[in-house]
Amino acid sequence: MVLKKIIKARKSYIWIPIILFVKLIVLYFFFSQIQNHSPDKLNGIVFISNDFSELVEPSNQLIKNGIYSLDDQSPPYAGRIPGYAFPYLLFRLLFSENISLQLLILTQIIFSSIAVFLLGLISEKISKKSLSFFISIIVFSFFPFFIKEDLYTMSTSFSISAFIVHLFFLEKFFNNESKKTLLISGLFLTWVVLLRPFTLLYIFPIIVYITYKNRRKLNNIFKYNFIFLLPFIIFECFWIPRNYINTKKIIPLQDAYVPGQKFGYSSGCDIDCIAKFSVIEIRKLISSWGGNSIWYKPGSEMHWFLSYKPLDFKNHLFVKNNIFFEGFNKDSLINLKKDLQLSYNGELNYDERVKIDLEIVQKCKKFRAIYMKNKPLNYFFISHLNRIKNFLFVNPTQDWPGASFTENSIFYKLYKSISILIYLLTLFSIPIYGIILLKKKNIYGLICLSYACILIFIFGFLVELSSVLYFSTGLICGWICLVLIFKNILFKTK
Repeated sequence: MVLKKIIKARKSYIWIPIILFVKLIVLYFFFSQIQNHSPDKLNGIVFISNDFSELVEPSNQLIKNGIYSLDDQSPPYAGRIPGYAFPYLLFRLLFSENISLQLLILTQIIFSSIAVFLLGLISEKISKKSLSFFISIIVFSFFPFFIKEDLYTMSTSFSISAFIVHLFFLEKFFNNESKKTLLISGLFLTWVVLLRPFTLLYIFPIIVYITYKNRRKLNNIFKYNFIFLLPFIIFECFWIPRNYINTKKIIPLQDAYVPGQKFGYSSGCDIDCIAKFSVIEIRKLISSWGGNSIWYKPGSEMHWFLSYKPLDFKNHLFVKNNIFFEGFNKDSLINLKKDLQLSYNGELNYDERVKIDLEIVQKCKKFRAIYMKNKPLNYFFISHLNRIKNFLFVNPTQDWPGASFTENSIFYKLYKSISILIYLLTLFSIPIYGIILLKKKNIYGLICLSYACILIFIFGFLVELSSVLYFSTGLICGWICLVLIFKNILFKTK
């Protein structure tokens, strides 16, 4: 009797505070781990990320000086699209910076709880089984892939939550074709794009669907596409003119992928920045053979370059990848690392360090050209497969706070192991559902599958950086695919 009441109450909003309560327990555990291991980066319940200055500080400057910039001396900033600024500014207009940050993190946690509830509803709707609802909220309350991101001043938490809301209203639109639900779906997808600009390509599958669905109704094609794109169009009508007035450049999204991508230094990425243009060129070099360019991952090629550990790499990935040939050998990389270390040497004057950076850039371009000439198959094809592997086949718990896996408690080991298992199950559901889709067509599943494939393409072929954080929305799509697999195989629902 009690079980029946629980099942009947699954669509009640009472589940949101229940999910929130569970998430707070889990997050408290994570918070204690962070506090014990990184006390210098904590501010109340806020964990200050490396992106703080670019995501939050421009909003503070806007309040203080009326200019959206990195600091008092910097020009108007367009290096990051202001998706994260919107919720923060709402608090900052009323409260101090510190209180606003605490409220921002609380908002991330609450919004994430709402998103988990909506994901449960989506799962039940597409599978037509109440069991899917409960499994979804249990998994994403206890074992979400990026649970710690709710505590960070990063765009990951909001982007995942907003994406789920987008999927929720998109599913409704597929069933009722309501202009209102399409508009709301477009609004939240726009916010996802403003948080994660590389998700801009998500717009195109929806446009293709609307166009194909209404191929015999020209008016509907324009009408529905315009409604869906309206939030993004409105934002661009303000953002592009603002950027042109201040920079004399047409910037539809952001000026550069990272602050140091263009030759030149700024207060956002000066000569000591880990994303300055010399490092970016090294990252491109690493990507040319499909190496790992995540600087904070121990054992990665980029971590080797930026660390001050011994120059030798006897057992390193460089050797395992067999990348060397005449004109590009072990000494080439060792000397490149020496140059990079010198470029960070504060005892040298500014001009000397800039000169060294320029030399690094030229060497990297030379080595890339040599590698392309000697190993064209690796450069144009195999390297991209390696980049996809580095992007997807990772341990999603590797940067979780706390001691190492072997040193931690049995509870934490079990928690991590289950999380990794769920991650792999979700990841492999994407290609499996792609095969199923050939026989059982489902437009909602097709859209979700296309989102995941878009991310794989972007980080396999267009962007050298391949952090698992960037695949967060893809994993939500993977979960949708997993639910649909169970629907088609186990539930056998038509």
